[in-house]
Amino acid sequence: MWTVPSRRAIARAAVCLFATFATPLASQAEARDTSLVMAAIPSVGRAPVIDPGAVPRFFTIAAVLAKRDAQLNPELAVESAQLRGTVAAVNTAPIVSRSAGPFEDRGYILFGSHRGSIASKWADIQARWTTEQRQLDDCLSKRGPCTSAMRLYNRIARQASSLNDDERIAYVNVRVNHAVRYQDDMQGHGMSDVWTSPLRTLAGAGDCEDYAIAKFYLLLASGVSIDRMRIVLVRDNRAGEDHAVLAVKTEAGWSVLDNRWNEIHVSRDLEHYTPVAALGSELVQIYAASFAADPEMVAYSAPSSGW
Repeated sequence: MWTVPSRRAIARAAVCLFATFATPLASQAEARDTSLVMAAIPSVGRAPVIDPGAVPRFFTIAAVLAKRDAQLNPELAVESAQLRGTVAAVNTAPIVSRSAGPFEDRGYILFGSHRGSIASKWADIQARWTTEQRQLDDCLSKRGPCTSAMRLYNRIARQASSLNDDERIAYVNVRVNHAVRYQDDMQGHGMSDVWTSPLRTLAGAGDCEDYAIAKFYLLLASGVSIDRMRIVLVRDNRAGEDHAVLAVKTEAGWSVLDNRWNEIHVSRDLEHYTPVAALGSELVQIYAASFAADPEMVAYSAPSSGW
């Protein structure tokens, strides 16, 4: 499980700125699972009403994440410090027209590019996935061995590619949730915040971001374009812990695939999740929360002394 400072700690440390922009399923059970996921298609809810006359003010967590990176790994101190320059550049950057990202329909804003530990972990996953892709190709072409994880990956991707968009998303969510046994990083690796590649996760166990990563690459293999997907790191305010999900852009909005349940929800309905960062393609972006849309944060609108 990935971890960040608590929301209140982030708020106190924030810099105010005016923003300008269970086990693997056998193949014979696939037909049953396909019918099962039809009940997990997202429903469209109503977005919250935000006062259009309110003046938006935002806080950034980039500096907090940078300090956390430096504390966890002193070698990242220089790289993390660069975030402050990134934030300053974003503050003066021209507005760019773009599609809204996940959770932005709840008043959050995605901006900038994070270059600290989160980006390093995401880059490492992408590098390891390149190796796993070659292994999958060798398996399919019979040039190399096929592990149980490779066969499972190929079965899920093949079945998902035959479904329509909503069915495909729901099917991958259910299959990965059933195939992977939940195990936190301390139990599985003896340390916290370890991200694993899809084949390693499908081989047995993983935690929330490992489920999200496997779903990301399975949907990519089954025909979902990469620009429609974001792995979102969130703070679960109901459970009081950090969490990770996969969000996919659909006609209903941003559909969220979560290892905690098989049903699909749209991001605007998950009010207990506070988004922190979004990973897509090679980019890692940070969220800012609008004070106008989040009354709880108004009390922390001014930076406190210290970090």
